[in-house]
Amino acid sequence: MVYGTGKGGNIEITTGFLSVPGGAQLLTNTVGRGLAGNIIIKAGDRVSFNGTTPSGRFPSAAFSSVDTTTNFTGKGGNITVDTNLLRVIDGASIDARTLNSSDAGNITINAGLVEVLNGGQIISTSSGSRRAGKITVNGTDAEFNERLDKFPARFTNFGSASGFFVLASSSGIAGDIEVTSPKITLDNKGRFIAEFFLRKWRQY
Repeated sequence: MVYGTGKGGNIEITTGFLSVPGGAQLLTNTVGRGLAGNIIIKAGDRVSFNGTTPSGRFPSAAFSSVDTTTNFTGKGGNITVDTNLLRVIDGASIDARTLNSSDAGNITINAGLVEVLNGGQIISTSSGSRRAGKITVNGTDAEFNERLDKFPARFTNFGSASGFFVLASSSGIAGDIEVTSPKITLDNKGRFIAEFFLRKWRQY
């Protein structure tokens, strides 16, 4: 976490299998003029973000943010996941956001199979005057399905559906979603959404 003008450290994980369950989080954050660190995950087998805290208040997550502190202009860190199988399920999220006049970080996923199920969400948001990040997925298969009722819209998550979301409010700019895969399944309200909150939106 950065409170001044320096650069936050990165979180770098190299492993065969990474599990982040029960509301555990990987977090980089800046509340000053410094840069938030990046989150870089390399797992030969699979990466799983699964569930929330018992109260349902906080998701299991990889989370990079720029907080809303006066006119500070720190930039959000990027989140990169390289693995054979990525699962973001049961209310978990991968989230890059900005709350002030700074760009959010980008999210890049390179995986054989991407599963975003039962309320899992991959999100980039801008609540200030700058741009939400870009979500890029390079994979051989991608599946998104309906969000469970037990995970209401709260904390970082958006709406009731599983999927990818790039969102902007205030004077910010929604980011892009780019998925390269020979197979994409959107099942039971799975979503790709790029939206500007003042009733200007694109939905795919």
